[in-house]
Amino acid sequence: MVHEDGTPIFRGSEDVTQRLCGAHVDCTEAIATDGVTFYKFGNRNDAAAFSRSLGSDGYQSDWIVVEFTDPAFTAQDRQMLGGFVDDLWGSD
Repeated sequence: MVHEDGTPIFRGSEDVTQRLCGAHVDCTEAIATDGVTFYKFGNRNDAAAFSRSLGSDGYQSDWIVVEFTDPAFTAQDRQMLGGFVDDLWGSD
C-alpha cells in the first residue's frame, strides 16, 4: 500500500503490546509502524470506546482500531487503509 504520492504507507513495524496495552488501553495486542498503530481488542465495545477517544485519528473495524500517527495521511489514505482493514474480515 502506498500514499497518494507513491511513498509506502508501512515502514517498519514493532510489537508494542507490552508498552501500550494495559492500564490505559484495554487492548490485547498492538503493532506500531512509522505511520499507524494497530490495536486489537477483546470486544467491539472496548474497540469503539478507544476509537472514539482518538477522534479523527482513529478508525474502528470490528475489534481492530487503527490510530493514524503520521500527519501526512490524507483523508483518501485513511479511507483506503480503513477499507483494506474492513476487507480483511470479508476475505476467504
